[in-house]
Amino acid sequence: MSHTEEKIPENRALIIGAGPAGLTLAQILCRHNIPFAFFERAKSVTKKRQGWAVGLMEDECELGGPREPDSLGLLDGKTGHAFAKLGGVPYEQPGFFLRAKRDLLRGHLARHLEVATDKRLLSYTEDSTGVTVFFADGTSARGRILIGADGAYSVVRRQLLWPNAMPQLSQNIPTNGECTLVRSEYEPLRRPGNSVLSAALPGVFFNIGLVSVEPDRSRGEFYWGVAFQSDNPTRDSNWAAEADRQTLYDKCVELTRDMPAWLTSIIHKTGPGGMNMPCIKFVEYVPPETLPKGGRVTYMGDAAHTMIPFKGAGANTAVTDSCDLGRLIVRAFEDDDGPGWTGIAGVLDEYNSSRCHGDVRLCSVAERQYHRYDRWEGHYTPASY
Repeated sequence: MSHTEEKIPENRALIIGAGPAGLTLAQILCRHNIPFAFFERAKSVTKKRQGWAVGLMEDECELGGPREPDSLGLLDGKTGHAFAKLGGVPYEQPGFFLRAKRDLLRGHLARHLEVATDKRLLSYTEDSTGVTVFFADGTSARGRILIGADGAYSVVRRQLLWPNAMPQLSQNIPTNGECTLVRSEYEPLRRPGNSVLSAALPGVFFNIGLVSVEPDRSRGEFYWGVAFQSDNPTRDSNWAAEADRQTLYDKCVELTRDMPAWLTSIIHKTGPGGMNMPCIKFVEYVPPETLPKGGRVTYMGDAAHTMIPFKGAGANTAVTDSCDLGRLIVRAFEDDDGPGWTGIAGVLDEYNSSRCHGDVRLCSVAERQYHRYDRWEGHYTPASY
């Protein structure tokens, strides 16, 4: 396939992927008048399937107005006893977090940004002055640096780190559904944690999340998920992807049969018709301890550290990535007497080093510990999280 390169100056950053990481970085660069080009493989930025909601920790919360403080309740799967509670404190207080619908969050972050959609990255080439990216539609683009924010199956990561670049199937096999509850039905679920509930039995994890509530609180939209640990993730993830709604529903009922009825009532109210198909596959990727130095390519967000759901850690670390990298790029422009791109490879090296050894790597380890369901049943304390 021949490729047609855009006739646009190359003094810009190239961002691949319009998830929370890419959008946040683009907003930072835009605010500081640093040129960039932004590409997304989907046909729409706001209609991507990327989860229902995300919990934003205090450092990332700039979205939303006055509201009841969100909280997450951790429950013993056998008794339903709440042994820990996160959040539930006023805005801007330590420990505060905000649940935000992902589509609304993406729409908020995408404001005033120009994103080229339907751009599926195939590969890139790198030389001493810049990077050229090649898309499936036959076009290409050039810039000074390339930032891959292109998700768990990142094309950028695959080329940058091959052969040690592929995510692994998680041992946790997810199923999920969506349900509308009237107030009398949802109020018991919101007492231990008004935004999210998480309960576990050995080998089974059950999660309930609030999506939205009517202004008069007469009804609310909820999603829920049941994940089970597998000794053969390939077999069981393929089973979940191919199963029909009735089969998935029956599996969820079976897995949660030893949990309290008040907690699992949402599954029964959902019924087979509310099961989501096809089931997604959880994958995980932990960044290596070192990355190539002196290059013009890096990655962030799920491309850098793919996690299964863990208190919003994936989205929060994605935003943290963007802020860290954005801060370094802005500093380089403020300190540089030239066009701002001199020494940019050193900026990426500094960012890569912080990502490989900092909080993101620790968070990846914590996420794996969190999903060791055999250690739940009240053995964890709030300080463990």
